[in-house]
Amino acid sequence: MKNQTGISVILVNFNAQKYTEELLQHLSRNDSDDMEVILVDNGSSDFDGENCTQLMPDLKIIRLEKNIGFAAANNLAARSATKDYLFFLNNDTIPGPGVFEGLVSILKNHHEIAAVCPILKSFPDDHSNPPVQYAGSTRVNKFSGRNNILHEVQNTDSAFYETDNMHGAAACMRRDTFFELNGFAEDYFLYYEELDLSEKIRNKAYKIAVAPDYSVYHHGSASIGKDSDLQHYYLSRSRVIFMRKWGSGLFWFYIPFWVIKELFLLGAKRNPGMLLSVLKGIYSGIRHKL
Repeated sequence: MKNQTGISVILVNFNAQKYTEELLQHLSRNDSDDMEVILVDNGSSDFDGENCTQLMPDLKIIRLEKNIGFAAANNLAARSATKDYLFFLNNDTIPGPGVFEGLVSILKNHHEIAAVCPILKSFPDDHSNPPVQYAGSTRVNKFSGRNNILHEVQNTDSAFYETDNMHGAAACMRRDTFFELNGFAEDYFLYYEELDLSEKIRNKAYKIAVAPDYSVYHHGSASIGKDSDLQHYYLSRSRVIFMRKWGSGLFWFYIPFWVIKELFLLGAKRNPGMLLSVLKGIYSGIRHKL
């Protein structure tokens, strides 16, 4: 199918129908011929496609029988997209005014930029996250596999400023650039896939940008739960996979210190189940075939 000028908004849902419907209701107010919305349901037990299409009749739904992971689901939707620009958007978000047009404009006028992200903000009644969840981030440390999310918006006279990593909750890319970079690496089931893609972007001498004039409000961890055993499992697993691909060989010497640190931190919380999830995640990441 021939690409068309405009933007394809890509959403992935997993057992978060409430948030998905709230987002679709918001998007339907801004629906136009220049925008298509593609929703991948990743094997949810509670998915109601009829409700979704009532909110947005032109919605394209890809329903999967099982959860294939966040990266794979986004890649699947991107392959069915017909517009020139892709906007990867978490289903537990609400975009602020002008986000789609603003980010597309930056990509149109700056071909050196491969990905541009808005500022991610917490909803006003959310006291569990910082007011600004993402305003850029630093590179992943090649020894520890950790990086820092920036929570202060930079002052700039430009429409954007550069950063080291994109954020998977809200990011806009040209469709042809996304596929030039082979999309999200499907080694990751959840987490670190945008950090992996950021490495590929920089290796191709492209840039990653943050657009401070545009915001997206984000709940965070709506599908998997904040500070849950599953979250710790997938964060640990993906961290190991990322470091096997992009990190230093010294990371293997860091792993025992990481385990000891988690033993003290999670032991203090009296949560042996969470510690077990971390250990299982590390083991799975080591055994994963790249």
